[in-house]
Amino acid sequence: MKRYILSTMLAAAAIALAPAPSVAAAQDPSFTATLSGGAFAVAKDGKYYVYDLAGRGTKLGTCTGVFENHYSNGSNTLVGFATITAATGDSLDVEYTQTWNGTQWVGQYNIVGGIGRFADATGSGAMGAAFNAAHTVVTVTFEGTISF
Repeated sequence: MKRYILSTMLAAAAIALAPAPSVAAAQDPSFTATLSGGAFAVAKDGKYYVYDLAGRGTKLGTCTGVFENHYSNGSNTLVGFATITAATGDSLDVEYTQTWNGTQWVGQYNIVGGIGRFADATGSGAMGAAFNAAHTVVTVTFEGTISF
């Protein structure tokens, strides 16, 4: 019995003195998101359009996004800014530039911060926006990286 108690005490001491596993595991930097909704601007003035979309993203889960697009006169190029908000209230701020290729908008995005756990977020990658055949639904996709 003494041997059992001693071995149990030694095992407990070894566990207590063992180094803790590292909790600073490397974060997966990949980022993807797909948001879609009505292709009708909730605000516009001819050069400036705002779209309100919903979807899902890695690091975000279920999310909504407000996209502000600024179009250049006589150009197939737009610059924009989006705020993508997770169900938790944390949000990403994204700047982007896109060009119309005849079938969809394609371009690049840069993550420039946010709110909550994304306050210091950075990242970049490819972004696209495509319309359904009737031009009533737009789907926006992101594929790249994120660090926060």
